[in-house]
Amino acid sequence: MASFTSLNRNNVKFRIFFAILTVTVKLPKARSLRCNICESTQSWETCNANMTTIECPTVTDATCVKYSYEMTDTNSDKQQRMFARGCLPQYQCSSSLLPACADLEKSGSKIKATCHVSCCGEDLCNSQAKYNSSVLFLMAMFFVHVFVKCLL
Repeated sequence: MASFTSLNRNNVKFRIFFAILTVTVKLPKARSLRCNICESTQSWETCNANMTTIECPTVTDATCVKYSYEMTDTNSDKQQRMFARGCLPQYQCSSSLLPACADLEKSGSKIKATCHVSCCGEDLCNSQAKYNSSVLFLMAMFFVHVFVKCLL
């Protein structure tokens, strides 16, 4: 027959194990940011037609990006354009740090480059342009104000 203290120790071990198991199961699962991804040298419409969704690598500062660039060779006036969506670390979210744009803007080259970068941190936020909810609220309030004024 087992002694009282050994049963008590086993009971404590079981309770600790059960508590750890419960906390582990109830912890929220780490979820990656989901972003749209596409690339086109023609237009946003072509990019949109080939758009898919990916999960960004699990990093704390992941962000969705939408960027375009146009470069012109000043000697030949040849132009190259790129339209793209994807995900990247937050610190690269500027035209000078985004690798695709930074390579274009090297000093001393005979290439004129223009790069536009837009980043956001919500799932699928780098799709087509959408209005911010606060902008929509302000527009609605403006129309209500105009409507009320017309009634008075």
